[in-house]
Amino acid sequence: MKKFCKNNWEYLLIGIIGIITITLFSFGINFNGLRADSGWDTDYDSGGSSWSSSDSSWSSSDSWSSSDWSSSSNYHSSGSGSASSAFLTIIVWIIIIIIIVAIANGQKSNNNVHSSPTKNDKMRSDIDESKIKELLPDESLGSLKHMVFEKFVDIQNAWMEFEYDKLRDLCTDELYNSYTSQLDTLKLKNGKNIMTAFDQEELRITDIKKQGNLITLYVYLRITFYDYVINNKSKEVIRGNKEHPVTNNYEMQFVRKADNTKKKHKCPNCGAEIETVTSTKCEYCGSDIVVDATEFVLSKKTNINK
Repeated sequence: MKKFCKNNWEYLLIGIIGIITITLFSFGINFNGLRADSGWDTDYDSGGSSWSSSDSSWSSSDSWSSSDWSSSSNYHSSGSGSASSAFLTIIVWIIIIIIIVAIANGQKSNNNVHSSPTKNDKMRSDIDESKIKELLPDESLGSLKHMVFEKFVDIQNAWMEFEYDKLRDLCTDELYNSYTSQLDTLKLKNGKNIMTAFDQEELRITDIKKQGNLITLYVYLRITFYDYVINNKSKEVIRGNKEHPVTNNYEMQFVRKADNTKKKHKCPNCGAEIETVTSTKCEYCGSDIVVDATEFVLSKKTNINK
């Protein structure tokens, strides 16, 4: 019983207040101090209002037509005065009850929100540095974060300037092929994606795994920057807004060989020796050379804005 009362105290309180109110009203108690004003008329008109963004919209309109209230300035009937006072009292109690319930529900909601971290909060926390040292003895949490941010910005700049060779060194083959296809389309449409003023708001190394001879780094990045597309000839903005920055949330994966010792590789076509980071072209015959990355390269990037 005690547990029930503790968990449902607001409903018990509402019931008690309701019983008291009905009892007072039944006995005709006169609350002269709370008597409503007379001779009151009001005009209130509110036009529609709207708000919209790229992915949500809201609109509302309401109107309250004028009400004419008129009565004698003197009350000669004690019965009518008692009824008016009791009615006002009921209204006041109803308002109090609504406020109490709203506060109680708000407290419950806050308790639920702060009681335990969400799944996303846990997933986006930094891993323990000891886990990094197990796989990468020469690295630290700070050095990996610095590397990730620098590579992210380098990739964005290479994309912006159509620098295919730099993209090849910074991304896996699969991602590079996807990027070049998109850049080719952008170039055909005479567009250029401008990205500037990168402001790192949050960066977390959320996990690190070794599978076979590859190490994968899992990253969460929240970053603000200017991002828009211009016509490369007229310099006119054709997509986005150059005056307002955007904030994006990314989940990314970077991969590299577990043994990152740089080795010389031979071109399968002409046999020339080449020292490389990831897939590239032979400088002698132009053939593609694909090797495991000896430095971290981007393998996946997902914008998780919601």
